[in-house]
Amino acid sequence: NAAVEAKAVEEAHLTRTVNEEQAEVDRLQSEVAEVKAMMDSTTVEVSQLNSERTNTTVEMQSKKEALAVELAEATALTNAAVEAKAVEEAHLARTVDEEQAEVDRLQ
Repeated sequence: NAAVEAKAVEEAHLTRTVNEEQAEVDRLQSEVAEVKAMMDSTTVEVSQLNSERTNTTVEMQSKKEALAVELAEATALTNAAVEAKAVEEAHLARTVDEEQAEVDRLQ
């Protein structure tokens, strides 16, 4: 009878231990699930940030190319204006020389 009672006590103790261990396993599995969810969320965020970075890089490259075109156009306009000014000054210099020659001839 004492042996049966001791056996029952031991089984009750083992049952409590198994239940405690199962509760710990359940808690750890829940923590693992939370960590996995956070990792998935982080992966999505990283993917979004990479996509934004790519879009920003493409946008900046496009703006850089547009600015290069604008600069080339502005340079061409400036060069044309400088050349036109030089031609105009040369023409005016010839006109002044011709007028001076006419003045000299008339005197």
